[in-house]
Amino acid sequence: MTRLTFLLCVFTIIPGYSVYSHSSENIGDDYLALQSVYRSDCAPPLTYADLTVNNIRARITTGGDKWFDMYGRGGRYYAPVLPPQHEPISAIDYAGLWIGGLDEESNLKLAAQNNRLQNGSDWFTGPLSELTGETSFDKCRDWDRIFEIRSEDIEAQRINITEYTIQGLSIPEDKIPDNVKYWPGIGNPFFSQEYGFDLPQSTQGMAPFFDYTGNGIYDPATGDFPIIGNQNCQSDINVRLPDQMYWWVINDAGGIHQGSGGDPLHMEIRSQAFAFESNSEVNDVTFYRYEFLNRSPYMLDSTYFGLFVVPALGCPLDDYIGSKPELDMMYIYNENAIDGSFVPRCSCSTPDGDFATYCDFVPAVGIQFLDGIKDVGGDALGMS
Repeated sequence: MTRLTFLLCVFTIIPGYSVYSHSSENIGDDYLALQSVYRSDCAPPLTYADLTVNNIRARITTGGDKWFDMYGRGGRYYAPVLPPQHEPISAIDYAGLWIGGLDEESNLKLAAQNNRLQNGSDWFTGPLSELTGETSFDKCRDWDRIFEIRSEDIEAQRINITEYTIQGLSIPEDKIPDNVKYWPGIGNPFFSQEYGFDLPQSTQGMAPFFDYTGNGIYDPATGDFPIIGNQNCQSDINVRLPDQMYWWVINDAGGIHQGSGGDPLHMEIRSQAFAFESNSEVNDVTFYRYEFLNRSPYMLDSTYFGLFVVPALGCPLDDYIGSKPELDMMYIYNENAIDGSFVPRCSCSTPDGDFATYCDFVPAVGIQFLDGIKDVGGDALGMS
């Protein structure tokens, strides 16, 4: 079993304000129709959530994609948040996880869906069996959910630690915030009473947590609480944690890969999305962390990972992309200072255009790998 992690951020450079409102129409088919079109062992993932605590509104889903409305209503990476009288404008239309590699007999294994509304899913919900690398319809259904934690949940638990744990007492069940109490940390004794199914007994744990007692078991009654999945965060009980954080788990072994047509890797991916409320540039940033667990019986060779991104910086017909490999970063910017100028289908040029635009309020968006996959020597591989 191979285990890899990486962390990326999406940041936005935002100018001063002057925005035009536009009412966009519904594009694409209703996502629920996918359930009758694409048949597999697991149903297509349905759950989504939004990061909402800072100047960005970013959608995540349990389907291996992000910044995307799975009901066909366009992109969902609103950057920045606009006043209520203005319709939100998305800077990105869609993004999805791509990963591929060769097995021991040089057979290609691939999960690389693009738009699952149009082409179907490569990704499904839930963890895989450590023994077989497989899943089931019921397990996918149970795990089609996203777990949320807020800064106020963590602060309440820290107060509990002061008032009870440090005094040698167990924290009363009714004092534990629900998001902390039902977090899917390995061994959580409260989890099944809320969700009606048991956590897997994984030797690689599940959702990350601060282990107050150091016993490797998540028990919020003893002072444990959720954290970002980073070893550096586990040593300090007072470390600054995000103001909003999500965790969910997906796999590519829940059925046929309708999106790419590739053979499954039997890869389990534990995902986090988080954001901070801040008076600095961090207020325009969202963060994402992925942990890859190879549940297949073979090693993968020549493995590549990518993030498939469809820019839509307001008007999607006048965008450019660039990259700085030395910073592990790509960025999206407009061709000129006026978004949608000289483009008949965009609302800055045409009042009834097909696409809402930023007009003279056009931002730039960057996507950067902060802590990428490393080679056997521990050196970051970086962008290629």
